[in-house]
Amino acid sequence: MNSVLGPHLKAAWSILPAPVRRLAAGVERRIASIPSTYYDPAVHGPRLRRGTVVISFDFEMAWGWQHRVSRENDFVNTGLRERAQMPVILRALEACGIAATWFTVGHLFLDRCTRGNDGRAHADMLRLSPGRYRLYRFDEGDWFQHDPCTDVHRDPAWYGPDLVEMILKSPVGHEFGCHTFSHAYLGPPCTEDVADGELRASLEAMARFGIRPESFSFPRGSEGNFACISRAGLGIVRAHAGRQAVLSLPVRRADGLWAVHTSTAIDRGARWSLEERLARLKKFVDAASREKLVFHMYLHPSLSADELTRIFVPFLDYCARRRESGDIDVATVRDVITLPREH
Repeated sequence: MNSVLGPHLKAAWSILPAPVRRLAAGVERRIASIPSTYYDPAVHGPRLRRGTVVISFDFEMAWGWQHRVSRENDFVNTGLRERAQMPVILRALEACGIAATWFTVGHLFLDRCTRGNDGRAHADMLRLSPGRYRLYRFDEGDWFQHDPCTDVHRDPAWYGPDLVEMILKSPVGHEFGCHTFSHAYLGPPCTEDVADGELRASLEAMARFGIRPESFSFPRGSEGNFACISRAGLGIVRAHAGRQAVLSLPVRRADGLWAVHTSTAIDRGARWSLEERLARLKKFVDAASREKLVFHMYLHPSLSADELTRIFVPFLDYCARRRESGDIDVATVRDVITLPREH
């Protein structure tokens, strides 16, 4: 929702009579539950042999929420909730034998950090200047102003090496993707120097764990600086297709990067019941199977406890059963590029 109009639309919605709100929500849900597709043989090549589900996480903890537009933002507690739920999420994925892609903020690979001689966090890094950034509230101060510059034991919302180890040790073979070092905005007016520094710092932090990612996700969908991504050796970008498609296939861009489009976020449909939201996701799995295209769902580990137990876990179970029946595949962002195609 547009960050300027959002509060006004919410206020207008709240004064509508309850029957009208229920009717409008029902119409919205029915429309949003019709899987649209974008498939062009000249662009995408052959369809897949089997429809495929991709699940990707934006693994950010406090970093992903510190400059969020909402004034009610409690980014530290959001990061702590993400930390607390990670073992539950990983157990659910392992129980179903499903690997996901974890687009991870680079700072989470650190176990500690300190301030420079000038008192700034990560003083050696170029940073975004205060200004107007879509979906961010960063009008003043320093981009790293909230970084505690301590360690994982004192400020566990800002560091996550133990969680990274947990993902690495999972037997299902998860993929790690890059999500910048500090959840930085990469679209205009972010300069190439800032983007290069964010990517370099993130890749250096990941390398300490023996990880060399191939895929990248733009924080808050802030697409830009594609040349920097390519120079960093990241060959795949997660992209948001907007209204063009819910189900599609990877696209090779003119610059050589692969674009793997998302289909929907798990939190889509705040005015619908949890059961209605789960039913919608199952319809997209069915449609991907039928159309032999990709359904790509993305989420944050900080989703609510109800969403975790009543949407995410049953969704995994449904995908696992459809896979066991031979109806679909489940793949990571990296692996979906090379899935078998129809002849």
